Parts: sequence; structure tokens; C-alpha cells
Amino acid sequence: MGSVDADTDVVMEDAANNAVASEQHAASTETTPEQHYIIDMDGVIGASTVGYHQDESMVEYDNATPEIESSPKSPPRERPDPIRTGLCYDDRMRLHATVDTSDVHPEDPRRIAVIYNALVQAGLVNQSEVVGREEEDSRFLFTIPARMAEKDEITLNHTSELYDFVKSTNLMDNNLLLTLSSESDSVYFSKYSFECASLSCGGAIETCVAVMRGKVKNAIAVIRPPGHHAERAHPQGFCFFNNACIAAQVVQKAFPHTCRKVLIMDWDVHHGNGTQNTFYKDPYVLYVSIHVHKDGKFYPQGGAGGYDRSGAEAGLGKNVNIPWPKHGMGDGDYIYAFQNVVIPIAYEYDPDLVIISAGFDAAEGDEIGMCNVSPTCYAHMTHMLMSLARGKVVALLEGGYNLDSIAKSALAVTRTLMGDPPERNVTNMPSRAGFETIQTVIRQQARYWYSLGGKQVQVPKKVKAERMHDVIRAYQSEMLYTKFKMTKLQIFRDRISRSYENQVLATPDMTGFPDPITKKLELHESWLDDDYDASKGKSRPGPRSRAAPELSWTNSSESKKRSVDVIKGSEEVCVYLWDNYLEYVVVLERMIKLSNRMQRVSDASSIIFLGVGHANYGILHLLNSRDCSERVKGVVQFIGDSPIKPVLRAVTDVPQWYFLNSYNLVASNHAVWDSYSTKKPKKKFGRLVKANSTMVNDMLRDHKNEVTHWICSQLGETAPPGSIEDVDVGSPKDILT
Repeated sequence: MGSVDADTDVVMEDAANNAVASEQHAASTETTPEQHYIIDMDGVIGASTVGYHQDESMVEYDNATPEIESSPKSPPRERPDPIRTGLCYDDRMRLHATVDTSDVHPEDPRRIAVIYNALVQAGLVNQSEVVGREEEDSRFLFTIPARMAEKDEITLNHTSELYDFVKSTNLMDNNLLLTLSSESDSVYFSKYSFECASLSCGGAIETCVAVMRGKVKNAIAVIRPPGHHAERAHPQGFCFFNNACIAAQVVQKAFPHTCRKVLIMDWDVHHGNGTQNTFYKDPYVLYVSIHVHKDGKFYPQGGAGGYDRSGAEAGLGKNVNIPWPKHGMGDGDYIYAFQNVVIPIAYEYDPDLVIISAGFDAAEGDEIGMCNVSPTCYAHMTHMLMSLARGKVVALLEGGYNLDSIAKSALAVTRTLMGDPPERNVTNMPSRAGFETIQTVIRQQARYWYSLGGKQVQVPKKVKAERMHDVIRAYQSEMLYTKFKMTKLQIFRDRISRSYENQVLATPDMTGFPDPITKKLELHESWLDDDYDASKGKSRPGPRSRAAPELSWTNSSESKKRSVDVIKGSEEVCVYLWDNYLEYVVVLERMIKLSNRMQRVSDASSIIFLGVGHANYGILHLLNSRDCSERVKGVVQFIGDSPIKPVLRAVTDVPQWYFLNSYNLVASNHAVWDSYSTKKPKKKFGRLVKANSTMVNDMLRDHKNEVTHWICSQLGETAPPGSIEDVDVGSPKDILT
């Protein structure tokens, strides 16, 4: 099959490292091993033979002990130069270009040329060296010739129809090629597409074979077109043949005893849909992808790149997606992902070969990926992967469309493969989005990998089960009614999460602080604070509601089905409470057996909205969708460091009303204060008040008195300075929190 010699696979197992040791060991003893076999070490640098017993294990010498000191009979041998790093590059791959020369396509032929030139200028390529010579000079990269992949190699992963179709394009005229390009999924065709795609695939195969044979310790293949989007039956996303998939399957077939398990690490900014689909049920290939996902809105669109796609059948757990929710991810996010997900899983999997789908479109400066990964970060990720598979690492070029960025990034990866330590100026501090994503991935993958904290218990699908926090909240709701006469406000709407059922209670003030990462509202983080009313012995008619808890379940597929969009949930609950408990509502005939009529559930004339955290989004949505100005006398929001949202109703007086009747406490370190002295926000953002602290918890405590005084002033009441207890509460009011 191609140039892969199946007869040589027997020498793969530690051959390059053990051959010299075997010769030294045999020379240091007078005992001759009984019945050993001499195996041809074709292509293994630094050795020609190695001894085996009949059981095919390495020779054990029973009566000999290696001498520590040198002797005249056995002079000390100098340690040979380290085995070299390989480079596969063929200038012919530049021939694949757009037929329309005026169309500058991102998958530019210059991509591989600038990388190769960067390696030459860095002094890593010996241009005078004859291609294929095995001179051991570790200062230079070892040249690995590319070749065109054979049909039987490509069809290990693709259909014969796809192979024949791509091959047929070399006979098409330009008009037909242009038509094909316009009808295809992000792929352009030329007369040289087949030749270049076959060279790219063959180069990937030869590079992996060279590493497995021991000709090089590791290698980088500067090849194009890329491959990780190519599906089994059709090209896609600049890709014709899936280089990484084909190379992995070829070496697994050629070296069945020494290359059983392969790790494909895909750090291209796009999800490798083709690679994932190939190995989704395969336990012998672990596919890990770090990519921008944006909830399926970034190419390739859809849910395939989601964190919950973990493989199937025998391959369950062997597919790990780390989907970034936005662009702009940087070094800290990638290093954090490697340290907490990639490397722990990879160590537990223990691969025989590591293939990097090395796309550099997440590099800083790439206008397609729009992320900020530095060359140093790529070097660190490469360095961590080199600790796996006894250093057998192959980097295959995928995407990357800023010529300067890919040259610098590929050079950093190559230097690291050659043994240079990475630079130090890299951060391991993730962004908030990065941290949350990694925690979500850990919760998903922990059920398959002990290194991530042990396997999680899954609720059997056929068992009728209740979430513990729903059970406890139901009990708590009953207890609070018995003790404090707090009435549960029913929510008769199926699309609003059931978890709100016992969260909406009539109370003067109940506050909870959800976990900032998991978004779960823990019971021990909820307080009932009734200073304003209890101190005066007042009984307030009408509903006083605490609604819109922050909820999000992401640790299982069953949870995902019932997961809550926090902001949308807050919006729906606030509007529901207004329509059904505070304002006029339609009482349906099917509910009271009467004709339709309008009635007001609450007669309260003065209402104050008080929002904390994501509840603010619900309040603003209510103000935007309902006319509340007649009865709502004030809006208090503890915004903290969250984004400040405006009112957007197409009524001219609403922004003015909101500005005069709002009191929005914003964290002291919020970005809005950076330009506040020169450019104040518009009135539609409400009245912004700079808090004394940065944490919402502290803001609630520190600004309790002033907020209470402001509420009293909005209601036409006065409160003695510094004393909540002396506030004279007049007519009934409502507080919606």
C-alpha cells in the first residue's frame, strides 16, 4: 500500500531507542543469549539489529550485569546526536489556486510558501542537503519527501465516488470549474486540485510513517489543501481529502502492534466536522477539538461541535469538543483548556501517536478566526503534547489565513518540536467565557474520564426522577407559607421552566446569590430579609415577589433538555407576573366558566421593581414590552459588573421616565466609569450610581440605607437619615424583586 512496508512493523516497538542499548549490553557481557533472532532494522537511525527471544520480547540477559566503569575491551561510546525533527514540504502543492486570478481566496497558495521561507530564514532547513539523505545533523530538519496518496489509501476514509470525482476535475475546462466552485460548500476547484490534494494527503501519510518507523522523532508537514472538514462523501470547507484521518488509518493498518491508539488534537479555530464524523464510534482514535462555536453559528454551522457530542457506541467518550462561545479567545483560555482537559484526558488515554491538526487561524491577526493566540502559546501546547506517545508527534497544517501569523506560529511549533523550550511570556489566566466553557466540558467529560474527577452518575432515562433542588424548594415553599404566610404565585405556562414553580413567592424581600460559574442557586446562599416591613409591623397586601433565579444545568444530556436560558426565563417570568398578578388580565372562559372579561388582580397603586443580577434583564424586558409608568414608581437595579442595558421602547418619553425613576448601582470598576467624565451615558440607560464596591453582595449591604431612602422618596415618604427602623411607611406599596 503506497510506500508503507508492512514487513517492517515488527521493529517499531522502541526500536530507535533500544537498538543501541542492545549492542552496548551485548558487548559488555561474555554471555551469549540463547536462541535469538536478528531482525532487519530498515530505516531506523543508529541501529541495524536487535535481539529477540522466541516470545518476541526484548532479550533478557540472565548472567550478565552491565559494567558501570569502562574497560579496555569495551571503550565508552559517545551518545549519538538526538534524532532529528522531520519536515514535509513540496512546492507543487502551490499549484492549487482559483481559476479566477482576480479572486484572492483565503486558502492562498502562498500559505505554505511563507511557512517554509520562515523555516529557511530561521536556519532550520539545510537547503544544500540532498533530499532523502539521512545525515544526522540535528541543527536542521530532516527532509521527508511528499508523494501522491494512492486510491486505496484515500478510500480508507472516503468513498470511491468522491475520489473519482475529485480526480475528474483535472480534465475540466475553466468554465465548468468555476461553476463547480460556485455550487460547492466553501471549496474552489482547479485543474491541479486533485494533484495537490493527493500530495497533501500523501505528505501527511509519509510524515506519520517516518515518525512511526523511527526515521525522525517528530515532524511537521507543511501541506495544503487542508483536510479536517472533508466528509466521507463530499469535499467541504477548503478541504478535499481528510489528511489526518487517512494518515491515522494508514499507520494503524501498517503498524498494528505499535500504533493502536491515536490522538488527533485539532486546534484549528473551526470544528473538524469531517474528522469527528470519521471516528465518532471508534475507540482507537481520541479526537479533541478546541474551536469557536458560538452556539453553532460559526462555521461549520450546527450542533456537531457542541460540548455534548462525546462519541457513540464503542467510541463513547472518545470525542471531546471544547467550543468557545465567542471570538477573541486568547492564550490563557487555550493553556487553561490544555492543563485542565486536554492533557489529563490524553494521559489517561495514553496514545501511541499524536497527530495535531495544526490550523493557525486562531492566531492573533487572523481575520477569519478573530482570536488572539500567540506563537508562544502554540509552542506551549506543542510542548505539552510532546510528553505523550514517547514524543511521537506529527503536526499537519490545516487552516490559518494571515500569512504573517501562520509563519510565526508554525515556526514556533517547529522550534519546539526540535527541542527549543517555549518562551515564558504566556498567561494561563482564562477569560470568564473560557473558564465557564472548560467547567462545562469537564462536567460533560467527567463521566468518561477519571482524571477529570471521576465518573458522574446519570439518571436512568426510564426512571421518573425529580431534581433534589426542586424537591427541597417545594418543601421550603410549604414551610415559608406556614411560618410567614408567603404565598406561592402559580405560573400556568408550560414553556417557563418548572424550576420557577416554587421560586416565585410573595415576600417583602428574598435574596439569593447564584454560583458565578454554574449559575445554580444554592439553598445555603438564600436569605430572607424583612427589615423594611417587620420593623414597622406592617402587613402589605398584594403580591411581593422574588422571581427569576439564575439557573443553568449543563452536566448531562438529560439536564440539557431541561436547561434554562436564564435571561429568557427572567424576561418571561417578569412579563407573566405583571400580566397575571399586577396588571389587567384576561380571565379565560375555560377557567371560570364565564364570558371573557378584564379584571385587575392587584389594586396596589405604587410598585417598586428591585432587580439583582440577571433579574435586571427581566425588568428591562418588561419595561420595553409593557406600559408600566402609571403604577411603577421606581426601578432599583444592582447591576454590578454586568453589561448595562437600555430601555428600547419606541415611545419618546420612556427614556426620560426611566432616567428620573431609576436607581442603578454599578460596580466601581465597571468600564462605564472609564469614560464617564468625558461622555456620560444616554438617559435610556437610566440613572447610574457608582457603588462603593465591586461585588453585588457587598453592594446590597453597603447601599441598603440609601436605596431604602430613595424608595421612600419615590413613594412620597421621608425616612430619618441612617435609620431604616424610623421610616414611616404610609399606604400599601408593592416591591417586585
